[in-house]
Amino acid sequence: MQITVDFPAFIGAMTAKAKKDVRYYLEGIFIDPRGYLVATDGHRLFCSVVSEGAGPYIIRVIGKAPTKFHHVVFDTDDLCASFFKDDGSPSATSLFRLSTPNIRTGNAPW
Repeated sequence: MQITVDFPAFIGAMTAKAKKDVRYYLEGIFIDPRGYLVATDGHRLFCSVVSEGAGPYIIRVIGKAPTKFHHVVFDTDDLCASFFKDDGSPSATSLFRLSTPNIRTGNAPW
């Protein structure tokens, strides 16, 4: 499955997520089955609308994302994030970790 996220939503989520937190489950961005992209560090919350029926997934991008791109496409089958420019040409590719949260226990296994 491919999930497309535009630049403002991705940057907002990456800014709001936790960094080097002991609560490792806050270091990812959550994609809800109802079509929301959510990130929090425990103090602030970011929420944006993405494609409906895409989740539930917690995505942790490995490495540094590029600073100039139009949108990013997460491919949940290949576990890669492709960043695209305004004209549709690829800008960069990054790997990510994907997990499906267990909402009954609250665990997000990495």
